[in-house]
Amino acid sequence: MLGKYIKPVILFAVLAAVSVGCTHKLVRVSDMKEIPVADFVANAKNVRIVFAGELHDMKTHHDLQLEIIRSLEKAGADLAIGVEMFPTDKQAVLDKWVAGGMSEDDFRKAYAEHWRIPWGKYREIFVYARDRHIPVVALNVERSLIHQVFEKGLDSLTPEQKKQFPPGIKCNVDPEYAAFIKEAMGEHEMDDATFEKFCNAQMVWDSAMAKNAVDYLEKNPGKKMVVLAG
Repeated sequence: MLGKYIKPVILFAVLAAVSVGCTHKLVRVSDMKEIPVADFVANAKNVRIVFAGELHDMKTHHDLQLEIIRSLEKAGADLAIGVEMFPTDKQAVLDKWVAGGMSEDDFRKAYAEHWRIPWGKYREIFVYARDRHIPVVALNVERSLIHQVFEKGLDSLTPEQKKQFPPGIKCNVDPEYAAFIKEAMGEHEMDDATFEKFCNAQMVWDSAMAKNAVDYLEKNPGKKMVVLAG
């Protein structure tokens, strides 16, 4: 089910940010070769969505994300920035910030309500979006919904809650991805029941972001979105 939401737009999700000491670089995942940002921009010219991955607490990753945003805008792209840390019901906060109607202190407080990573890691990106009037799009669902899925399962969701992500979502992953999730969580001994709970919650988190990104692009056909997510 999720495929119908993401296939039309995910045409160039082949880059990874890699930290090397105090520097950063772009690596093409298909062959793990470093490429210049200029080459990336040329390749991304005809796609609608770019995923700029991150380790949340790595400032070098966020520096590279900003470089990608600047380079795409300089090349003439009509950009929006999709963010993982804000749920969709807080879109008005992001709109107010981009419009210049909110102080940095107030926005920082709103940011801290939803994300534990220090504001300084992302500040330059948000300030650039405000100064350049680039829309920032909330992609996520409320964390309370994720906790509900983890604690009570998918069957506990109401029909209204289920509208926030594509139908048919459940933990149905191959062994390699399951091992990846367990390693990422630091839980090599995670039992099957706990893993399924976590996996279902993660599927809701990820699929809701994919759906919200696609919904935005369908409503704004001239836009290209850079998604910041880890």
